[in-house]
Amino acid sequence: MLDSLMLSGMAAGEIKCSADDLAKEQAVHFTLANLYVFMDHWRLALSVLTKARGLLYQERDMARGVENVQLLNLRCSWLDYCIGCVFLQLGCTSEAEHAFCCVSKWMLLANTPVVHSQQTNFGTHMRHSCRCLVMFAKGAYSKVMCSLERITNVASDSMEQKLAPCHAHVASELINNRAICALYLCDLEWAIASLEAAIWKDPSLHFREVTVFNLCTLYDLSSNSKTAAMRKKQLQKLALQHNIGDIDASLFRIASHE
Repeated sequence: MLDSLMLSGMAAGEIKCSADDLAKEQAVHFTLANLYVFMDHWRLALSVLTKARGLLYQERDMARGVENVQLLNLRCSWLDYCIGCVFLQLGCTSEAEHAFCCVSKWMLLANTPVVHSQQTNFGTHMRHSCRCLVMFAKGAYSKVMCSLERITNVASDSMEQKLAPCHAHVASELINNRAICALYLCDLEWAIASLEAAIWKDPSLHFREVTVFNLCTLYDLSSNSKTAAMRKKQLQKLALQHNIGDIDASLFRIASHE
């Protein structure tokens, strides 16, 4: 009975979602997407992210006020960035490029006085980051490295502006991707040095799980087990000094006997 009443109400156009309802539903989809990513179920992650994007577009259409619309434009850019990254994981380069083009569109729409002070530099390196990810997927590691070298200073400027968490995450991701690219170019020591420099300069920004895992993996590749263990413990000590307690201890890859 309840199902039939709900369906008849929807058919009559009497049930409408509020912006708050749409935001809550998006949060559910994001939670599912993160779970699927963690489980390497990329197609399922793409499916729920695509649904979340539709909900976000609805919320944007309902928004009132310039500031609200522009902030929703920024959220749209971030969501399309995530979708593009999932497409790359699936090997769908052309679809990823299309998603990243949408990122550029949303960043340009968000470039107003309301968010200009935070968006300008961030938007620049966000668009560069999208291009770099596509080039990386195509195996153009030298080109990626040159491009990342040019924009890391822009990323540092953006980080100093205390951007929203999702934006700061992209800025940190740039530096992490630069180190991975160096590894593909067989410059192991440079990859280690670049990650260490970033983490020690700003632990609150760069002490992320993926960065810790990558750096500790690089330690294992570059040193004997005793030296690698010592460097990992120094990294772990830095986390304690800065009260960074949300990093899984297993990511430091320290054996029980070390």
